[in-house]
Amino acid sequence: KYMNLESFNDHIAIGINHLCLHKDLNKLNLKYYVLVESFFLYPYCKNPYTKKYQRNALGELFKMSFPEDSEINLFVSLTNYFGHKFKNLHYLYHFGRRNPDIKFQDPSSIFSFMSGGLHAAVGLAIFLGFKKAILVGCDYTFSPVSNGHFYAFGAPKRSDKDYNNYQDLFEVSTETIDLSVITDFGKSNSLPFQTYEEFTGKSLKYQENIELIKEEYLEMLRKAVSLEQYGSKI
Repeated sequence: KYMNLESFNDHIAIGINHLCLHKDLNKLNLKYYVLVESFFLYPYCKNPYTKKYQRNALGELFKMSFPEDSEINLFVSLTNYFGHKFKNLHYLYHFGRRNPDIKFQDPSSIFSFMSGGLHAAVGLAIFLGFKKAILVGCDYTFSPVSNGHFYAFGAPKRSDKDYNNYQDLFEVSTETIDLSVITDFGKSNSLPFQTYEEFTGKSLKYQENIELIKEEYLEMLRKAVSLEQYGSKI
């Protein structure tokens, strides 16, 4: 919410999760995109929180917002094979190798980097031969930790505790790829870091979700909240 995505368009980008909701998506040099949640693209889902079967509002939102005819290479879990077929769609699966392992990062075979979007993006960057990757918007890597999606209402919440959700990923991957992170105000105890201002020479400017996302997408997010598929205020 504080960073201008256009500041990073001189780099090749790998998008993750619901970045496609952002109004400035087309200002990035976006070549690849990963969404690895199982069974995410089907019309109905089993809610992991309520254990009820219901309409899949978040999956519908992704299919609505991702540019279907784009040249972006989209990587999804093999479990979504019958869910939807985008152009340039590719499938990933771990085949039981659930912990990130540098020996298993081949998208055409065993891809062990399946624990989440960041895992998959880093694994894909390694496979593609990138020697360096800069993480943007990965606020769980900040110190103190920041929590909050850009599509939720309100400023991110800062935790009084410092923890690293991605220790396994960073331990495995940093021997092969140089990882660093762009922070907003603070530092990172997880990876080498630069603030946004240091990296770009520009000032941070906060924008609320209503400035970043189309109203029709926000309405779908509110539907997801009503179904208890997402828990933050929209």
